[in-house]
Amino acid sequence: MRGKPTKATFEGEGGLHAPDSIVARELLACGDALYETPAAVLQYRLALAADASEEYRFLFAPARDDAEIAALRARHLSAGGFDAAAVHTAAYLDGGRGCIEIETPDPWLDDFANHWLPRQVYYHGDSNRLTTDPQTRNYLQDHMGMAYLRPETARAAFLHALSQQEASGAMPDGILLVEGAELKYINKVPHTDHCVWLPVCLRAYLDETGDDALLQVPVPDREGHSASVAERIDRAMEWLLAQRDGRGLSYIAGATGAIR
Repeated sequence: MRGKPTKATFEGEGGLHAPDSIVARELLACGDALYETPAAVLQYRLALAADASEEYRFLFAPARDDAEIAALRARHLSAGGFDAAAVHTAAYLDGGRGCIEIETPDPWLDDFANHWLPRQVYYHGDSNRLTTDPQTRNYLQDHMGMAYLRPETARAAFLHALSQQEASGAMPDGILLVEGAELKYINKVPHTDHCVWLPVCLRAYLDETGDDALLQVPVPDREGHSASVAERIDRAMEWLLAQRDGRGLSYIAGATGAIR
């Protein structure tokens, strides 16, 4: 079994339908995906007799070390463990079922809207991109999607984000999710667009749920000072208005990657 984790190198000029790493080579070369789009590719050489079959089970999961990998293998890769994981996964995905279902003359559109889109939204909103300090805009955007799947999750995330608002009205560059979490490098680079997403996400949530009472919920910050959701949104907008140059254009600070 060999893998080639760099997607661009694996595809080469042939693309996914005829990747260079398979067409032009006998064995995959393997490699590291360093700040590149990764690809997990498994290569097997089998010689099967007539009517013969082989069964493989694969596990894709985060792990800290070899010991945790061994524990995951023992738990999930037996026949019984694999079947139990499949049942658990089906139940988990059912919890992220979309709030609408469409039927059109285009099956690909139905599959996209009914299955792929809600599942993608659910994954981001539930996993927080597998980090303990997601960028503020990402955290808000991902939970804006959850307003259509699990509104209570979106509501809690919105309140959690506002609880980390600075006294100036600015939002931090990352939202700390657990005790002891620290901001990574990217969340120490000043960005000025995080506050923009507060009213955008709030509007989506309110339009979907009609939960206007959220605006009056008191939110204490890290220093223990309490203010309602509406007041905190006002402070964020006032901060944005102050972050402008002489022509009235908003600063972006170090957030060059956030330009659209």
